[in-house]
Amino acid sequence: MWYRTLIVTAFAGFVLAAVPVRAADRLNDQDVQKLLQTIEQDRSKFESALDDSVKNSTMRGPRGEVKTSEFFDDLQDQVNRARERFSSDYSASSEVVALLDYTSRLDTWVKGQSTDFKGSAEYAPFAADLRRLASAYNTTFPQPPNATARRINDEELETAVANVEKYIGPFKKEFDATLASPSNQQVVGTSGRDAAGRVDTLKANAHALNARLGDKQKGVEEAQALIAEALSLAHDLSRYSLTPAATTAWIPLRAELGRVAQGYEMSDKELPAR
Repeated sequence: MWYRTLIVTAFAGFVLAAVPVRAADRLNDQDVQKLLQTIEQDRSKFESALDDSVKNSTMRGPRGEVKTSEFFDDLQDQVNRARERFSSDYSASSEVVALLDYTSRLDTWVKGQSTDFKGSAEYAPFAADLRRLASAYNTTFPQPPNATARRINDEELETAVANVEKYIGPFKKEFDATLASPSNQQVVGTSGRDAAGRVDTLKANAHALNARLGDKQKGVEEAQALIAEALSLAHDLSRYSLTPAATTAWIPLRAELGRVAQGYEMSDKELPAR
C-alpha cells in the first residue's frame, strides 16, 4: 500500500521527489465476475466444512451477538448481491464494501478459533480471494472501520486514458508558455527542456496504453510507464511558477491520471481533485 499513498500525494499537487511505481496485474470486468463466482464457491465450501455444533452456535463480536447460521445466510446474500449487481457499467463498489465489511467480521471470528479448527483449510482460499477482491477495489481485507472502496471498470478506464491523451495537448501549450514566462527564466534550461520532453513522452505513453486497451489487452506495462512518467513530470512542475492557465489545464489531466492509477491499483481512496 505504500506506493499507493505516494502516488496520491503526487497527484494531489506537485511532488518533491520522483518515486517508483508498480502497476498491478489488473482484473478486468470479466475477471471480477469470475472472482465473485469463486468467492461464492469458497463461501459454500467453508460453511459446509464447519462442524454442526459451530453452525448452531452464537457468533459474538463488537456489534453484539448473532446466530452463526443466520450470519452465514446473510453472508450468502451479500455475495449474491455483489455478483448480481456487478456489470460493465456498474462496478458495485457499495455492494463490495458491504461484502468486505461482513467478511471482515467473519475474519475476526475465525481468528478467535483454534488454528486447526474444522474449516480452517477451507477458509484460507476464501480469505485469499477476498484480499484480491479488496485490492481490485483499492481497499484492504480485513477492512478498517468506515472503509470505502472504488473500482474503475473497463469502460471507465478506457475513457480516462483517452482523456489523458486529449488533455495533454492543451496542457503542453500552457506549460510551454510557463517556461517562457520571466518568473521561470532562472530555472529554465536543461531542466525545462527535459520537462517539456516529459509532456511529449506522457502523450506517447497514453497513446500506447490506449492502443493496448483497444486491443482488449490489460496494458499493465504501459500503465506503469504512463504513471511513472506522470510522477516525474509532477516532480518537474514543482520547480516552476505555473501560470494560472497552466494550472487550470493541469487539473483535468491530473484527475484522469489519478483514475488510471486507481484502475491499476496504484492509488487509494483519496483521489485527486476532479
